[in-house]
Amino acid sequence: MDEVPRVVGRCQTMCPMEEFKMREREGLLHQLELPQGKKSVGRGRGRGRGRGRARPRGDLTSAVKEYSRPAAGRADPDPCALRPPRILHQTISFLFTNIISLHHTQKSGWNEVYDFVFDRLRAIRQDMVIQDIKGHDAITILEACVSFHVYAAYRLCEHGLDTYDPAINSQHTQECLKRLLYLYSHTDTGQMDDADTRQSSDDRRRGVRHVSDQTGGRQADCSPADNRHANIRHTDTDNGRSGLTHLEDGLRWCSLSDTESRNRHTDTTTDNAHPRQAEFESVYLLYNLGDTDALRHFLQLPKSLRCHQLCHIAYQISISYLLGNTLRVLRLAARLPSMLCLCALHRHLANIQSYGLKTLCTAYSSKNCSFPVSRLIQLLGWDTEAEAEVACREQGLTVKDGRVGFLKANFTPVEKTRSVRWEFLESKLCCVSLPQLLLGDACQETLLLTTLTSDTPTNNSDA
Repeated sequence: MDEVPRVVGRCQTMCPMEEFKMREREGLLHQLELPQGKKSVGRGRGRGRGRGRARPRGDLTSAVKEYSRPAAGRADPDPCALRPPRILHQTISFLFTNIISLHHTQKSGWNEVYDFVFDRLRAIRQDMVIQDIKGHDAITILEACVSFHVYAAYRLCEHGLDTYDPAINSQHTQECLKRLLYLYSHTDTGQMDDADTRQSSDDRRRGVRHVSDQTGGRQADCSPADNRHANIRHTDTDNGRSGLTHLEDGLRWCSLSDTESRNRHTDTTTDNAHPRQAEFESVYLLYNLGDTDALRHFLQLPKSLRCHQLCHIAYQISISYLLGNTLRVLRLAARLPSMLCLCALHRHLANIQSYGLKTLCTAYSSKNCSFPVSRLIQLLGWDTEAEAEVACREQGLTVKDGRVGFLKANFTPVEKTRSVRWEFLESKLCCVSLPQLLLGDACQETLLLTTLTSDTPTNNSDA
């Protein structure tokens, strides 16, 4: 069968001209896309030309293509409405430096910024999938998407379901992470495109992609597992420590048997990993803390990544959480140098503290003795004594005069833990710019260079 030709985007603006004119005419431009001081309005009540006079005029340089759900029976996508990789990188740089950074210190209403950027990043991923973009371009796009979703999960952790749905954000984070890890293992670092290659002609880009498909188009799972791995399960609590020991021994057996044989040829050829691969491999471990599939995926990585300091700490944190050693989890978390990894770990912080409180309640259960709250916040990482007291009372423990009474019979774990901001992480986020956090040092320089060197027209000549 003949191979279906790939669609190559020809739109040279962040928003196709046809879509921009339609949204401007119908008053559908987002407030963040309008010049400062102007707000988007709805349809006018007049007739004829007077209907559009009350609406503010938009600016094509600040409008971004919105996501449109594919429908059955719709015609094939128009290449003039698809943005090539260079424009997709430019759009990401615009969203992170001109939209998110300007509203970074905004105390209220940041969920509106999240909804806007979430929709525009989804449109970017849609253009990437339609054009079948792979290699370094796809990796850079997915790294930016994962960074945004992980950071947003922390930034909006205190919001209710009426303004932010963590389940939807987690679903998109997992999809981007798994696709990113797949591209890491199927993209050779020596074949990654540089800025000059991304600015080449469409014909040359199509040829490079064809060669890339022939060399790296194998089908594989980002977290492969065979029958022996499937037999490794967390046993019942009746077995106690022995069940956990069997699980740890099983994971160690995986690393010493088939994992080493699979990576024997990759350790010598893949010593130079992708620039941010170690960070996002660690994010995957911490975001899926204690998950055996994530641990098996880590054990099948090349040796250069498994021995990386950041990946090693993330692996130890996940193993400690799986074994129930919450104190070691928090001690190792203080050594994480990546704030993106801390944001991913914060997703499980409330559960870690709740399980640690249950362990202490079992160990120090007594009717006549009490435990100081000041020591409790040092062990379990609460920011203030008031926050620790609230958590203890929510789980049935009595607190009086700065001391908590541990009684095993009174402990009632809450069904859904409540997440709050983490002062340890807040102090670190204040020392870094948001584009640097989301894009990384090297990636930020590449995207900004692409933006500065690109001659973006004010209108879409192909539309």
